[in-house]
Amino acid sequence: MPLKDRLLPAILCCLFVTGACEAFAANGDHPDKNFEQAVISVIRSNPSIIIDAFKGREDQLYDLMQKGLEMKKQATIRKRRIERLKHPFKPRKIPNRPVWGNPDGDVRIVAYSDFQCAGCAKAAPLIRKLLSSDPGISYEYRHNPLGFHKMSVPAAKFYEAAALQGKFIARKFSRLLFKNRKKVEKQGRKALTELAVRAGADKRKLLRDADSPTVEKIVKEDIAEAKEFGFTASPVFVVGGTIVTGAVPLEEFKDTVKIVRKYGK
Repeated sequence: MPLKDRLLPAILCCLFVTGACEAFAANGDHPDKNFEQAVISVIRSNPSIIIDAFKGREDQLYDLMQKGLEMKKQATIRKRRIERLKHPFKPRKIPNRPVWGNPDGDVRIVAYSDFQCAGCAKAAPLIRKLLSSDPGISYEYRHNPLGFHKMSVPAAKFYEAAALQGKFIARKFSRLLFKNRKKVEKQGRKALTELAVRAGADKRKLLRDADSPTVEKIVKEDIAEAKEFGFTASPVFVVGGTIVTGAVPLEEFKDTVKIVRKYGK
């Protein structure tokens, strides 16, 4: 086998060294330093064959570099989440607000979200899967409506009005809200009313409570808390004090929960 083909695996490993080492460190592991130095030594001793080794394999090299960059990015994010736990976010505890999952769970997740936000809608089923897979999580929904959705605040108020009639109604209504974002955007309060009734809410009480000072206060306090924390986007999830932003993959949510259980106070 030509020398360049024998060295190709070593070169590939070398390209991974930086990102992989950071990933190992973030997990508390330690890479083999002797192996790392051996790979670097091979590259330094044979610099002229590196370009030749990848001729005809440019796509493979590009994919490898992308994977390496992603590993480095995730290692950095993981490190920041661990650091945040030294000075965790502490959402206020509010009696009588719906709690999904296990109210006595060891990991508390508080979402700051917007029922008209596409990213929030994408994250919702991931949270349901997370709760189904881990009985030790409690989950609370808070409001952080984005300013460019005209129905965000009305949807938040209708949700809280429905929640006053029971957490199961609130949970079903939230799923319908995310699933029917476009309908709510077009039909406004008519669609909100229809979806809430479909979720099991009493229409007369719903409409009365949606415009009440009680519900308005709940929504405003959620918005104020999100602002206090500096959350300018939605969704943001406070997971045991650290944060996850956006509809990240389910495994990233699970990894963050593991971080909280390992490093949280």
